Amino acid sequence: MASLSFRQLLTLLPVMLPLMFNIKRSAQFYDGQFKPTRSRANRAFLTELENIAKKNGATAIKHVKVPRNAIFQHKGIPYEYAIMLTVEMDKKKISTALRLALRL
Repeated sequence: MASLSFRQLLTLLPVMLPLMFNIKRSAQFYDGQFKPTRSRANRAFLTELENIAKKNGATAIKHVKVPRNAIFQHKGIPYEYAIMLTVEMDKKKISTALRLALRL
């Protein structure tokens, strides 16, 4: 961001401000206050979750250990593992975003 011109920064401002606000708001959920009632999801739950995700466009579903460096500073997480879903993005929308980014 340091190499961006003033004009480029002004162009990014409408995108970056809401993003930063939402990141800060999301971080509040990871304050260690949440106390899980279970430490594991049963197979039936995971199967149902995977079926719903696939039905709604998920192309891959993985269970991963959350890396410690991915956690907000001075925050905690309720579980050691997370479920990751990937969804194929619309190629036209990606091309449009790339063209806009390259104009910066």
